[in-house]
Amino acid sequence: MQITDYEISQEAFSPDQTQQVARVSLTMADRFVTLFCAVNMEGVDTPSARLDAFLREALRQLRRMPEFRTGGKTVELAANLSPDPMLA
Repeated sequence: MQITDYEISQEAFSPDQTQQVARVSLTMADRFVTLFCAVNMEGVDTPSARLDAFLREALRQLRRMPEFRTGGKTVELAANLSPDPMLA
């Protein structure tokens, strides 16, 4: 399954400022998935790095869902969405 669009919303910092949390919404041809993601802020010092971190966490969570974990379906970002080739 190919992710054709995403949106990151409701960003907030944890009380100790070491993590940032947000809702990451992923759009695919046949479904729309919203995930609650938390990323460690160490080394995340640019907007691009923050986007990479949230997308990486959302993809990790999505790949652990039963329909993807069993290997029946794969998940990938559309080439025009991936700021970092390692995410695709």
